[in-house]
Amino acid sequence: MGTRSIVAAEIGDKTEGRYVHWDGYPEGVGRAVARIVLRDGYERAVKTLMLDHYGWSAVNAESEPELSLGYTDGRFAAVPGYGVAYTTVADQSSEDEWHEVVPEGKVTGDAEYGYVLRPDGMEIYQVRGTWWVLDRKASYEEMA
Repeated sequence: MGTRSIVAAEIGDKTEGRYVHWDGYPEGVGRAVARIVLRDGYERAVKTLMLDHYGWSAVNAESEPELSLGYTDGRFAAVPGYGVAYTTVADQSSEDEWHEVVPEGKVTGDAEYGYVLRPDGMEIYQVRGTWWVLDRKASYEEMA
């Protein structure tokens, strides 16, 4: 079973993001996202993680992902330097499938961590019961 997370940013007037299935803890997705932002910049990272792709099986900044045999049916796409994204094949994901990270708000999905990206760093939220609770704010350098 994966440690599920949401990688989010301010999109319009909401803090919305995309689902990530595997390695959602800060040493996994948190570190990977920080490395991506440091390498590619905030705007490109947000565009790739949230606007170009609609969900992720795994986010990994350091490797060129290869799709294993079970992932070659079109439901997944290897995104170099980012990880393995879901595609819209077989309703694996949808452009309209947003997940909110609402500070001190009620969790509406099944994520365990939330990362809200900002130009100067990220806010790391952890789910406690059914609520998003701010764990800490961190710079990208600190997380990488």
